[in-house]
Amino acid sequence: MKRKTWACLAALILVPALAVAGTTVYRWVDAQGVVHYSDQPHEGAQKVQAGSLTVLNFKAPASSAGPEAATRPPPGESAAGPAYQVKILAPSPGTTLWPVNYKVQVNVRVTPPLKGSSLLQYQYDGQNLGKPRAETSLEMNKVYRGTHTLTVTVVGPGGRNEGQASSTFYVHQHSMLHPGRPSHTNNGGGGGRN
Repeated sequence: MKRKTWACLAALILVPALAVAGTTVYRWVDAQGVVHYSDQPHEGAQKVQAGSLTVLNFKAPASSAGPEAATRPPPGESAAGPAYQVKILAPSPGTTLWPVNYKVQVNVRVTPPLKGSSLLQYQYDGQNLGKPRAETSLEMNKVYRGTHTLTVTVVGPGGRNEGQASSTFYVHQHSMLHPGRPSHTNNGGGGGRN
């Protein structure tokens, strides 16, 4: 790859110089597919009219890692994006909950289904909820009043992030005056309690 890059750079510098000097330019392609230009005839070369040459501006890559490094996707993503799409179904973003016994049920959908060694890492307010697991549901305990964030990450080989989703939800606690969560059903005029 480096040889082709250098050959292209040399051609881009040499061809305009030869064209300006009014010299005949010869073009040929070697066995490796590299295009060459010269003012000296070469076996199989074609004469190129100086007026038909197109001068291109070429900027070398800033990185010494090579041109392929510039197009390489970030870790955990392919060129098309993350390997998995993660959606938190419960608690959904913006939900207000009145949990019984300070417990909240979590349900997640992962597309496509998990395969290989990829697992789900659940985080509650930035703290891991145990080790990564394959299950797409779990029950969180000791979820107290306030604003909370649940993050679910698909963790691949070597800890690589293969997809992620977050949900911010709100928790209210029951009081002595209102021990149960208000019902969302209409019982003929007034709301009831569960």
